[in-house]
Amino acid sequence: MIFNNDIICAIATPHGNGAIAVLRVSGKDSLKILPKFFKPTTRTKKFEAWRVYHGIVVDSIGKETDEVLVTIFKNPKSYTGEDSFEIACHGNYTLATEILQIIQNCGSRLAEPGEFTLRALLNGRIDLAQAESVNALISAKSHLGRANSLKFVEGIFSAQIAKIRQELTDFLSSLELELDFSEEDVEFSTKEEKIAKLTSLSEIIQKLLETYSYSSVLKDGIRIVLAGKPNVGKSSVFNSLIGKKRAIISEIAGTTRDYIEGFLTIAGVECTLVDTAGIHDSVDFLEIEGIEFSHEQINDADLVLHIFDNLEDLSEGKEFFKKFHTIHVLNKADKLTETPKLKTNQVLVSASTGKGLSELRTKISDFIQKLLPSEETIVITEKRHFECLSNASDFIEGACSTIEIGQTQEFTAEFIRGSISELETLLGKITDDDVLNNIFGNFCIGK
Repeated sequence: MIFNNDIICAIATPHGNGAIAVLRVSGKDSLKILPKFFKPTTRTKKFEAWRVYHGIVVDSIGKETDEVLVTIFKNPKSYTGEDSFEIACHGNYTLATEILQIIQNCGSRLAEPGEFTLRALLNGRIDLAQAESVNALISAKSHLGRANSLKFVEGIFSAQIAKIRQELTDFLSSLELELDFSEEDVEFSTKEEKIAKLTSLSEIIQKLLETYSYSSVLKDGIRIVLAGKPNVGKSSVFNSLIGKKRAIISEIAGTTRDYIEGFLTIAGVECTLVDTAGIHDSVDFLEIEGIEFSHEQINDADLVLHIFDNLEDLSEGKEFFKKFHTIHVLNKADKLTETPKLKTNQVLVSASTGKGLSELRTKISDFIQKLLPSEETIVITEKRHFECLSNASDFIEGACSTIEIGQTQEFTAEFIRGSISELETLLGKITDDDVLNNIFGNFCIGK
């Protein structure tokens, strides 16, 4: 992706019809092409920044295409840091594509994926960590995931990294000053003070690195697998939890031969619910295949719901399911003659009457809450961020080692420079085109 002064345009809203569609246009001379196709209701000699204009989009022969609103943004405070404007038209996607073609015919080109955000980066509106988080915010699958990504977009994470970088830079300056006065035997800080300072910075980085363990839940949600013997009501519980009929229910054992996925939100986290084939001994080839799939799904699960319909099945399944995070679900409660005494990781439900399903959701929610960080925690979710911080921490550790064993300060300074370089790479102050292409290639067009 090559940055230049082209005027770029794209539809910013999702594909499909809706109330409105939004098109974005950005570039140094973008406002010069606006009069070629937009006729404002109120005559104006010049489009002023931060104003919304009502008018008509016309094609090359003056034919009216749609009634629209145009919002004007001026550099350097626009999203991209360039002169730009947005068009809100009626939400027919075919109509939006017609307007897009008109804009291209007037001297612009279709933006590449993520090019608006790339321009924001290259024009100094945001840093690379913020740019990556724009995409993470759009694709977040939970309330906490969205809130976390917003902290990155707003620059809270970047400010932390910039502070660490500045303190390392100050430390390096002090070292280099000591080197300048080395012949005069001047020491600005003791060995212990140097190590204490670097250790405190390393601890801050380590705390950030520890949050990476939460990244999977925030980005991908959690996977909940329903497992058990055939005909114990797994599919009924599955349908009840997702609130619609997705799995076929039958009195015939072995009806489910493949796994089926459904989605629901619990505790603000997107959960992928998986209904699997019943686990039992079988000679039927298709059933055997389905049972193998079941074992694979169980192994990949964050949480297993062991569905059974009698206490004998519970005792048989305990040994197998103890290897996994499991909630044991006694189904068909409406058919029991007496209520059994259950433990904390067990729940009594009836998929047919709805009894106990609320308690089951609560137990799932309690499990999810244990996987989540506090809302105040800034969680690293990008592998690139994790690697840069890990490398920065390793360089600081190396610097401490050189101080402890009494090596010359040139060695210490080199390690500090390495750590600073990693933090600058994280923020995008040092990067290459391959990294940028990889990051922005995952964006949607129009962002």
